[in-house]
Amino acid sequence: MFEEDPLFVDNVRGTRSSQSLLPNHLQLGDTIVLKGYNAALGAWSVEKNGVPMRAHAFIKFEPESPTDIAADLYSMMVNPFKSWALLNESRDSKDPKPSKRRKKRGSNAGTGQVIQKHPHQVSDTANGLMLSEIDDTKSQLQALQVELQVIIKAFHQMYSDDLSESPLGDFQVQKTPDELVFSKLLENAFATTTIADGKEKNNDANTKLFTSLTDRVSVSEVALAPAKIIPYKYLLNSNLNPNVISMEDMRTLETLDFDVLSLSNADSVRSDMYYPLVLLMHMFNNLGLSETFSIPQPILERFLMTVFFRYRDVPFHNFYHAFNVTHTMYYFLHACQAGNCLSQLEMLAMVISALTHDCDHPGLNNSFQHKARTRVSLLHQKSTLENHHLLQCMQILSLPECNILLNLDASEKEAIKLYIRHLILATDLSLHGVVHRKLVERKKQVSKQVYKKGSLDEEDRILIMVSLMKCSDLSNEIRPVGISQKWANRVLMEFFAQAQKEGQLNLPITPFMDQHKVIIAKEQMNFISHLCMPLYENLAVIFPTLNTCVEQLNYNRSQWEKRLNTFFLDNPEEEKKLSNKSLWDDTKQVKSSKVGLKNLLSSRSEK
Repeated sequence: MFEEDPLFVDNVRGTRSSQSLLPNHLQLGDTIVLKGYNAALGAWSVEKNGVPMRAHAFIKFEPESPTDIAADLYSMMVNPFKSWALLNESRDSKDPKPSKRRKKRGSNAGTGQVIQKHPHQVSDTANGLMLSEIDDTKSQLQALQVELQVIIKAFHQMYSDDLSESPLGDFQVQKTPDELVFSKLLENAFATTTIADGKEKNNDANTKLFTSLTDRVSVSEVALAPAKIIPYKYLLNSNLNPNVISMEDMRTLETLDFDVLSLSNADSVRSDMYYPLVLLMHMFNNLGLSETFSIPQPILERFLMTVFFRYRDVPFHNFYHAFNVTHTMYYFLHACQAGNCLSQLEMLAMVISALTHDCDHPGLNNSFQHKARTRVSLLHQKSTLENHHLLQCMQILSLPECNILLNLDASEKEAIKLYIRHLILATDLSLHGVVHRKLVERKKQVSKQVYKKGSLDEEDRILIMVSLMKCSDLSNEIRPVGISQKWANRVLMEFFAQAQKEGQLNLPITPFMDQHKVIIAKEQMNFISHLCMPLYENLAVIFPTLNTCVEQLNYNRSQWEKRLNTFFLDNPEEEKKLSNKSLWDDTKQVKSSKVGLKNLLSSRSEK
């Protein structure tokens, strides 16, 4: 057997760290020669000490680090042809003497000399593999370029203010065309605008959006919390270790009892920004997404960390809400087996969409954006914030260091981007009524076909995906009472903050957001009855396991009702005067039409 750290002579792919490359039936002193590529076997024709053998183990090698990649590339450039020999180094005294076959072939095993020299000619059948290796080399060089760019970004971010001249010379931050476009679209999104010449212009429907944008000048950003700066130094090294997940958390992740807000508490022992990201990585891996789509672990880590920093610290629409929605989606796909009727590509789209669906939310809703005439409201006149979140998602995926879609083929990339667009735009509350009506119309037919392979048409598949997405987004009240009440308080905190901001800017106050008039218990009862229950009850016809969610909704509603009755214990007549209208009902609903859900969602991304 081999001593530790064996050395290859003329090795094209391996380095000293490549011991795992060698099959354990080889011994030091064995001479291995690649004779030519065998297309039928999909491998090189190999001779071991003159005897033909198969060579799969010799060609496959995954570098352990960028250092290994660099060494491999150098070796390939210096010597691209295939002839391997093993040096007989540090032989154990008990090892047998060289075989007669080795002596017959002129073996000088034990001398440390190379036995077999390179063949003088390479067969034409090797061309295919050589081209394949060129492609591999390009991929490795691209991976190195990504790593280099992360280092350059981190360096510039940390030291550019302290240095008059960059010591990196020609190494500068390079942005892809997609990055530049998205950066421009996302620039000053929540800045209020005013007419440059001080005169209002005719709001003609035919006026181009570009004219509207150029006529206006940005004044200042309006948001409940500032945007975060992504510290690139955090993206340099791997910080996420799935092995740190406790058995208790592993178990609870399979249920709706997991409370992510306990991780956001600064006094909590588990208060660690990395831990929720580790849990998200576990979800990707446990659903088989990382393996199916060959997502490199460092790329997945950077994607998750970048998404984390894209969320603002607003009361409700923050990263922990995004985690909550993603965890609910994971629960639907995994524990409730909704993923059994979906493809892996569709599942990947749903997890990405759940995680990024509120990226860079300012804590101020669509109605506020239009009243304040922010830049984003001019850019997206329909589904304003949802389109902004969609652009945020696409911008993150356009970053080479965060592109978890890099190993998808062209058709898969096109399909998943359409799925993501539909799913994120579907979270617009103004589309809630349309989705609900489509679900009512199709639930019985879909329930009969949902697990029959190939029986669902595209429109029904989109309906299932969108319905799961909306239920995930409205999942606070399907969790235990203690957790759901914490989320309810955060929702109202954000709404009250918006009402206060509207007052400061002399804007019309959004109805039902006056903290002196809203009663939280009554509001949550309306929320459950009007928005959550109809959606969950109809989706449970398709996925019966969701009936447990319906039961939890009923129980939570009864608990809110008890709180309400206690509050009005001395004056029950006042309770009867309360409105049964939810503040969520104030959202203007898109009228139902015969247009399919796919086309309706596509139209929401038009200017």
